[in-house]
Amino acid sequence: MLKMISNSKRHGFTPLEMRKNLSKSRDKSLTGFTFIELLISISIFSVIAVALYPTLNTGLQAWRRGQRSCDLYQVARIALDDIAGELRPAKVIHFSELGFVGQKDNLSFPVVVNVSSPGESKNFEIGKTSFYLDEEVLLKKKQTFIQSISDDQLESEELAANVKQLGFLYSYKSESDLSAYSWKDSWGIADSLPQAVKITLILADARQPDKEISFHKTVFIPTGILAEEE
Repeated sequence: MLKMISNSKRHGFTPLEMRKNLSKSRDKSLTGFTFIELLISISIFSVIAVALYPTLNTGLQAWRRGQRSCDLYQVARIALDDIAGELRPAKVIHFSELGFVGQKDNLSFPVVVNVSSPGESKNFEIGKTSFYLDEEVLLKKKQTFIQSISDDQLESEELAANVKQLGFLYSYKSESDLSAYSWKDSWGIADSLPQAVKITLILADARQPDKEISFHKTVFIPTGILAEEE
């Protein structure tokens, strides 16, 4: 014991002083931030947050615009694919009520309509499909021959909203260039189908009405003809 005390004195402190120093070091390790240090940390964090906010906000707005554009592209793709899917298998039907009627902003043509109920054997009838624009809404109406000549008011299927323009162009034989089409905004050849139809669809963003995106699709009809210009 005397030897331990002598060694402690040799290094300049006693065992009692060692315990006091150890207690002080533990107290220091348990102390937290002071109020001034917290204020400084909050101030630094606030400066960094203010500096980063414009960048984060710009990125968020760009992401939202991109998401809305993707939604418009998705709506347009589904609508154009629907028109193309109905138009490609169109047939020539020698009924005036079911003839191909192609105008600048609407289109109707003969199709085969499945009139069977789910779970029953398929039963088909001759009918027609129409696409038209009503108060900036693209509508599709599919009806049988009997329904088309009767007064049955069938509900139309909505394909797209906020449609600023729906346009159709019909292919004719070009007189100047035999390897190219001449496009006109109406089809006037009775009992026949055009070889190709070019569809234009212009959609507007619901949140930004002044922002419009144009979509185009050309549909080729296997049973169509390449008629000469009138």
